[in-house]
Amino acid sequence: EEKQIKRIRPSRSLGPRSSLTSYGTSDDDVFYEPTQRAAAPSRQLTAPTLSRPLQDSNVKEGQPIILTCQVQGFPKSELFWFKNNAPLPLSARHKIAYDAGSGTITLRINDSRPEDSGTYTVVAKNPQGHVQTSAYIAVEQTPAIDETSYVQPDAFKYIEKQPTGPRPFKGRQESDTSNLQQKPAKILKTPMNTSILEGGTVQFSCQVEGNPKPKIAWLKDNKPLMAGKRFSTYFDQTTKTSVLRLTDVCKDDQGYYTCIVDNPLNSDQSTATLQVIPEAKIDQRSYVETDAFKYLTPENRQRITSNKDYDRSGVER
Repeated sequence: EEKQIKRIRPSRSLGPRSSLTSYGTSDDDVFYEPTQRAAAPSRQLTAPTLSRPLQDSNVKEGQPIILTCQVQGFPKSELFWFKNNAPLPLSARHKIAYDAGSGTITLRINDSRPEDSGTYTVVAKNPQGHVQTSAYIAVEQTPAIDETSYVQPDAFKYIEKQPTGPRPFKGRQESDTSNLQQKPAKILKTPMNTSILEGGTVQFSCQVEGNPKPKIAWLKDNKPLMAGKRFSTYFDQTTKTSVLRLTDVCKDDQGYYTCIVDNPLNSDQSTATLQVIPEAKIDQRSYVETDAFKYLTPENRQRITSNKDYDRSGVER
């Protein structure tokens, strides 16, 4: 017996998320019912937001620099790193990690050096927007090893030299003792007077020389200036420069800043002035009160709007 093929058409059109479910026990009583698949939940698109910013820190030379922040947003953000407002040059010492699940961003710089000091900024960007955060890293210079002798070279000049052979050396002997030469502490380049807007960041620098290596201290208004959250110092071994950095400057920071250098041979100092300019506050009021014109006569109103010039008595010029 030839089997008849049945065409079954649903009573309503099926969407892409629908399917047909069959019921029955034989070919004669089969019927179909459309079923709707559950729609997959959609995630809302959001611009990146900062839940944990980068933090300023001081690091000893040779230790790793670790900068961490946390950013939320969907879709996943693209990251851009900067140092002192320029794209961060990456090397084998730099490692960047981004955990998209938690939004944690990490920059690690191994074997830190004084030249790594500076302001680091990360920008997180997706199609919905962007956000950024910055921090200042100061790499503290490791004290240099004093290579001078414990006994001065002149201590041996009175010891009689004994002949060691039949042909004593009669020429003049010279020795290079430049690396043993002592120098008094001295400031080569003094800090400069500076003006800064309230809320900004300012730096004073002082280039020094001396052997033994001088001790360096910073004073404000002749009082010791202690390093804190807004105050930090570091020494650039390459240029022999001590740098004092102040962030989020306020009116109380105005005054005299003194750099003092000292070693057993000398002491030197130099002072610079910091002037803090108050943040400008914009007057949102009108220059003329809104009701200043309510007593004007129609004639006077016409004079004001006609762009003609009148003297104090009201006579047209």
